[in-house]
Amino acid sequence: TKDKLNEPDSAEAASVNEDELDPSENYKELFELEEVNDLSDKLSNAPIKDIRSSMGLNERVLTINELFGGNAMTFDKTVKALNQMNNFEEAKRFLSKEIVPEYAWHEDNKLKKAKIFLKLVRRRYKSQ
Repeated sequence: TKDKLNEPDSAEAASVNEDELDPSENYKELFELEEVNDLSDKLSNAPIKDIRSSMGLNERVLTINELFGGNAMTFDKTVKALNQMNNFEEAKRFLSKEIVPEYAWHEDNKLKKAKIFLKLVRRRYKSQ
């Protein structure tokens, strides 16, 4: 029989490995960049300076309700943090670690809205 004391705890080993990986790798489908072909799509990819001010009131309310469980404070803190980050990769790591798992953006019923929000986030880091 094997000595259980000498075997590494599989949960502990998994947590060490997870910390070394980019957390966004768990949500590849969510962060996939969709190809842009027509002019209206190209125009909707124009750079923005502020995520919150680039959203209309209805879009903001819908995003808060669908992606943040109705928690406007978390939405505000998240957008403020995203607006202060330097690039999309930094934003992607933050969202993958702190927001996506908490609010289950990767689930089928939230995926479409999450991708719309992430398109806006991506625009925040495009060159002006």
